[in-house]
Amino acid sequence: MTRTLPRASRYASNLTKGSSIGQDVQIITGASPRERNRFINATHGIERKRSISKSRTDKPSIFIWSRRSLTSVFVIIGFSLCYVFIGLLQRIYASTSGSFSVLVSEVDEAASEEADEGGFARKASPVITIDRSILERLEYLHRASGDLDELDVLTWNGRWPPLVTQLPEPKLSSKTTPSYADVVDLCGPKSTSQSACRFLLPYRIAEQESKARLHFSQLIYLAQALNRTLVLPNVGKSRMGICFGWDFSMYYDLSGLKENGIQFARLETLKAWTDLRASRRISTTGQLLILSEKTGAIIELDLRFPIDFEVQSIRMDDIDTGCFRSRFQNLNLTDYGAVSLSVVNPRKTLTMESGQKLVNAVENVTKAPQLIVTNIDGAVPVLDGPDILVLNWDLRHSIFPLIPSDLRYSPQLMDLASDLSPPGPYLAVHWRVETILPENLPQCAYALIDTLINILHDPGLAGDIKSIWIASDMPFTPLPNTVAKSGTLKELTALHQEAAEIMRAAFETGGVLANWRLQTLEKVIETRFPSDRYHEEWLDDIGVRGILDKIIASQASLFIGGTKRCSRIR
Repeated sequence: MTRTLPRASRYASNLTKGSSIGQDVQIITGASPRERNRFINATHGIERKRSISKSRTDKPSIFIWSRRSLTSVFVIIGFSLCYVFIGLLQRIYASTSGSFSVLVSEVDEAASEEADEGGFARKASPVITIDRSILERLEYLHRASGDLDELDVLTWNGRWPPLVTQLPEPKLSSKTTPSYADVVDLCGPKSTSQSACRFLLPYRIAEQESKARLHFSQLIYLAQALNRTLVLPNVGKSRMGICFGWDFSMYYDLSGLKENGIQFARLETLKAWTDLRASRRISTTGQLLILSEKTGAIIELDLRFPIDFEVQSIRMDDIDTGCFRSRFQNLNLTDYGAVSLSVVNPRKTLTMESGQKLVNAVENVTKAPQLIVTNIDGAVPVLDGPDILVLNWDLRHSIFPLIPSDLRYSPQLMDLASDLSPPGPYLAVHWRVETILPENLPQCAYALIDTLINILHDPGLAGDIKSIWIASDMPFTPLPNTVAKSGTLKELTALHQEAAEIMRAAFETGGVLANWRLQTLEKVIETRFPSDRYHEEWLDDIGVRGILDKIIASQASLFIGGTKRCSRIR
């Protein structure tokens, strides 16, 4: 076998398995002397390598590199490094999303399902999808490495903002994402408000929306007395607390708080602030305070506190804080722990003295939590107090005088109520039955019909009224799957249905109130809900429905409330 090989690398490439070089390749005279020398030198090196590696393997690997092969290898290595770098970036973005709420791409749901079933997930796309809604959140990653005092001098580089590859679909967001400027301007001497970085965070407020609004005004007073900024809780299901899904502005108009000079912060802004401090290795301290009522002292009162209160230390593991720990993972609760402060025999008559006693008790607990431990010898150091006082407000009676907060309902709810309310003058009935014995309800329905007959047949009272609006936690419209409208009315019985049927029959043809029209929120929503201007998912929240009922009832020409026997009146 004779062959002309133009380069030594080609000669080496023809080497195959064998015991000796001569059995596999012969050098012929067609090659130049220089090429033959290069090939001989290469083969001698191969023989030496084979003799060394023969003890390791019977099939030695022989590599003679050329310029073209080296270029190919470098290209392959470059592509591999790029692929690894992109994967690392995706993992960094995913890992920082919990701290700074940064979203970089959406995971392919089909691929996730395949991975969950034990197979290999198919990659959705090699292109990272970025929409316009996350640009401000990506700003955290751009600026998070700088000094807090020097953030104002940072500028954008030439590659920012990133390329927008997809625009988000319009949807009703349950949360508001704070901007980076809002986070760094939250507090401190360089902030717009120049307020101290001390916050009062209500993670739970007792009772439903109507009563919770009154409790919220009490929290405003307490926050001002403690010189802390009040954090607005989330809302949902007719309640207030950080674990609910809607932003505070979904229920309420914040302009009234601003007009009255009330210092407040949004929940998501505070969370981003604690996460940003954690990224700078700055600890944010917190203390959990459970404020409740008791009709009698269970333990011996600590005389170092006002006699109207009792104080107990609580283990954090014994407290059900819901989603609090998962949402505020960077809050240090170790230094101050958890404390229960109970008001013994709360007075229904307000006094300035009782309110000031509560403020003093809270200050003592937050600045010297060691005082609640008995048998302390020596002086107890007084601390500065936690950065964030996390409060479970479980008081049922007011202890502070009401202050003007002008907490109005949100503009979108006011507009929707205006669209749903009956045209022209109407009469409203407020009838809550959650605490009423079911056996009383049918007779209560007949009593309400008699009252309506007397009022509507009086020209001096009724005037041009043609519609009757009933705001109640009991549904009056027959539905395939009738459910309660209130979180406190747990069960609808046959007696509830009977009372509703009595009311409906009175307004039907031949009924005693056939000349008037019965209107309920459920019926109006089914017939003329303006879905082109409002989001239907609002109506899944019982709090939104309750607020709409109250707004529409409050704007009626005439209003009828229930008696103690037939309706809850407080």
